[in-house]
Amino acid sequence: MNWKIIKNEEDYSKAIDALEKLVCIDAPSPKQLEELELATFLVEKYEQEHHTIPLPDPIESIKFRMEQEGLTRKDLAKYIGSASKVSEVLSGKKPLSLAMMRALYEGLGIPAEVLLQEVGKDFPQAVHTMNEYPFLEMFKRGYFEKFKGTLKEAKERCEELLSEFFGGNATPSFVFCRQKTGSVNANAMNAWYRRVCKRADEKDLPEYISARITKEFCEKVGALSYYDHGFELAIELLEKNGIAVIFEKHLPKTYLDGAAFFTPTGRPVIALSLRYSRMDNLWFTLLHELGHVCLHLQKEDSCFVDDVTAVDTLEKSKVEREADVLAANSLIPQKLWERYKVKLLNMQSLEEVALFAAETQLDRSVLIGRLHKETNNYKLFPGGIRNISDSQKDRLLLGEAC
Repeated sequence: MNWKIIKNEEDYSKAIDALEKLVCIDAPSPKQLEELELATFLVEKYEQEHHTIPLPDPIESIKFRMEQEGLTRKDLAKYIGSASKVSEVLSGKKPLSLAMMRALYEGLGIPAEVLLQEVGKDFPQAVHTMNEYPFLEMFKRGYFEKFKGTLKEAKERCEELLSEFFGGNATPSFVFCRQKTGSVNANAMNAWYRRVCKRADEKDLPEYISARITKEFCEKVGALSYYDHGFELAIELLEKNGIAVIFEKHLPKTYLDGAAFFTPTGRPVIALSLRYSRMDNLWFTLLHELGHVCLHLQKEDSCFVDDVTAVDTLEKSKVEREADVLAANSLIPQKLWERYKVKLLNMQSLEEVALFAAETQLDRSVLIGRLHKETNNYKLFPGGIRNISDSQKDRLLLGEAC
């Protein structure tokens, strides 16, 4: 027979007949042995692709093993959970979680490929475990968007939820604005970062052109702080230039006010946590992160994470000090500050500050915030700094305008 790739059942039937004749030869020649080897390979290849035997049903396999071992539903509890959970799984009302599958594989010897329903498949390595993350907060804030179950059900399927949430993207190199980062929960930081990336990539924004983001552009953004709705205008201006602005509440033990980075898809992001409600803090953080975008951010695997309350410049790196200076000068022009610095530092009343702010078209909150930092006296001009309201903060966190 002239052997060739088997393409259909007719070819397969002919190949089987020819193969049987070759097998029945009592003393095959070397040439016939080679033909037998080729025929066997071609037949087996076709059978693997077209005559695969379906894997046994996982639930039926569990029931079969129970019958073999003389096990009761109560015995399954140590592999699946409570009696009610065992009942739901065996009745098909609740799917098996990866944790259940692993327990059934290790305890009852049910093959992984049967439980996973994929030939030759083994269990994936458990990369993420619930205790490593602020899982409750992530659940409450909707990090697992497609999951519609209860918290209890989420905990049962935590491995699947965390694996889907993080995907296969690499963890960025977090560049902190301070050296004392030992207390920061790196896993929580990574979760926050992933959440921001997803929200940023969902925005339909124009192409980002880095050459447009200059010091002059930063000053243009900073000048908007004078206007009542300047913050909304600043966000609009940044996003019209391809920079996604995301407000995402910080997770426990992340201690961050803002961050600047590129998403894995190449979108530049400024993310603010709204940890503090003061408008001076909000404006300074926005301009500080914009400073990173302007001066330092490259399309590489790094993320600048900032706690702008870390005022000791000895703890800060050169790039953080540069971002601080650019933010300060963008909000209050350097020439103006140098000209009136002595006068400002000697002001005695809130009325004086308010009048100066109006005359120079500066935001009063920003101006008082600068005086606080310069004097290290945060009790100056009480009540002079405006706060964003809880409702405004909620709208920002939801991605809506103030």
